[in-house]
Amino acid sequence: MIQTRPHKEYSTASVARFAGCCFLAAATGLALWPVLNGQTPSKEYIRLGSRVIAIESPPGVSPTTQHFYGGGGNQTVTISTDTSTSWTATTSATWIVFNSTSSGTGPGTLQYGVAANAAGAAARTGTITFSFSSGQTATVTVNEDALSSAPPAMTLLNPPPNGAYPSLSTQQTFTFQASSPNGLAYINRMEFEINNSLYVGGDDCHAIYYPSSNSFYLSAYNGFTYAYTLGSSGTASNYHCIINLSSSSASTADTSATVTLVVSLQPSAVGTQNVYISTTDSAGAQSASTGVSQGTWLAYNEPTTSPPTISMVNPVTTATSQVLYFKFSDGNGFRYIDGNQTVMLAYDAGPNNAPCQLTIELSGPQWGYVYQIVNGISNYLGSGALGSGGVIGAGGSCALDLTNSKLHVNPNPALPDPDPNASLVMDTYLDLSVTVASTTPPVNIYAVLVDRAGRGSPTPLQVATWP
Repeated sequence: MIQTRPHKEYSTASVARFAGCCFLAAATGLALWPVLNGQTPSKEYIRLGSRVIAIESPPGVSPTTQHFYGGGGNQTVTISTDTSTSWTATTSATWIVFNSTSSGTGPGTLQYGVAANAAGAAARTGTITFSFSSGQTATVTVNEDALSSAPPAMTLLNPPPNGAYPSLSTQQTFTFQASSPNGLAYINRMEFEINNSLYVGGDDCHAIYYPSSNSFYLSAYNGFTYAYTLGSSGTASNYHCIINLSSSSASTADTSATVTLVVSLQPSAVGTQNVYISTTDSAGAQSASTGVSQGTWLAYNEPTTSPPTISMVNPVTTATSQVLYFKFSDGNGFRYIDGNQTVMLAYDAGPNNAPCQLTIELSGPQWGYVYQIVNGISNYLGSGALGSGGVIGAGGSCALDLTNSKLHVNPNPALPDPDPNASLVMDTYLDLSVTVASTTPPVNIYAVLVDRAGRGSPTPLQVATWP
């Protein structure tokens, strides 16, 4: 009587890696090698005396069915086969795209992506077919839901009691979650913003998280956003806030992303702050939370309730071409002055006939940017950054020389500006190098200046007369 003694071949390179011994299959009388670590053997050998018979295990793929929400996404298929069998993957569905090589030899993986379903289209099904050189085939069925028209949602998971965070506390932890019925892949970005009451955008603590790439950014005062890694050591900071990266985190699920930020406010972030959260999906739809305050936070009291003021540092001369020196002051710090302030030069008692109207950005990230119009917003002359070079409105009734114009915090424009976080800097200086065609009749100089709490002059105030 000949007793068969089969064994199995694994992709593992050494028998020494096996974690068990042989066992006897009592029903058949066959001695088998154990299957280790969930591995699937590619061949089975039967020994009959001096003969060894190899039995090929059929190649296959896993999983054979995969589901996507209407927003699409990416997935991976695992190919199981012996090292000598080659394979090729194909699909007839145009909305299924291979993100990696679609052919290979031996065990491997295929990475593929599914595009978002079209708005109004029904759920759809496609297939990926694997053809093996041994003659077998395997199929993966891909199911995608219809695209939901519901906008994404954004929720603050730890809202403050009674709508207000503890007064004069300088650090808070915020956890917010974005979700979409179309799946995680459809969530484009999540935004977190802290700024003063009655003020939206600009000079603030503004962070953005992109779930698809696990990328986190914080806006800086110079107009740029810088990338950081949540969970890493160190901090991310700008003039308004500091984010503790090691205590902050982000996680994702099938239809949602959750971000936790540990935030401290800088000393220059005076007055009541609003906390805003929003999310935008791949179609550009925004959550209902956009622009809605999730709570107020008072870390530093206002030193004063007086409105901001504007004055001329040097007297205006009779020359048609000169530098006009303005000083903007606010007892709550120069960053407390609202952005988009206006300086107008007009030939009449009211700023209606203004040959030179300049809108100056006094808050980041567009700090020092200027827009020029003449006699109404429809007559746009140009724009640029103060100090960048060039002239706006050259040869016209009013020309602005950007090269010799500057917005600065240090009273001496030749010196670097001080760190606004070290102390509360009260004043901002605006040097405008302007040429007018004529100063007859006299040119009246007007300005608009409002702080973040809405105090000041929302209508033009006359500052000086030229000449």
